Amino acid sequence: MAGFNTHIGTMDTAARRVDEVNMEIDRLLGNVRDSVSQLGGSVWRGAAQARFATIMTEWQQQSAKLNSALAGISETMRVNSTSFDAADQDSAQAISRVGASGPLNI
Repeated sequence: MAGFNTHIGTMDTAARRVDEVNMEIDRLLGNVRDSVSQLGGSVWRGAAQARFATIMTEWQQQSAKLNSALAGISETMRVNSTSFDAADQDSAQAISRVGASGPLNI
């Protein structure tokens, strides 16, 4: 990719931060789910309760998708960091091999 620049340490730090944010969001959503689900049976009855249960199921599915997406982003960052590191090391070795063959005779 032309013009793309990164630092492996930055990518690793970003991946850890995404993990931290993902855990925090999961914790917050769990708290909301626990608080709201306590209301379900005691506040609504009949069709309203059924609709509430459906919405809670949808909400939990969307929460799981968010968690999975953030985990995927974090994993992709780690894989890319490893790939960039390997490519960087390969480049350094190739340059070393060229330099080890002696000075350029121009």
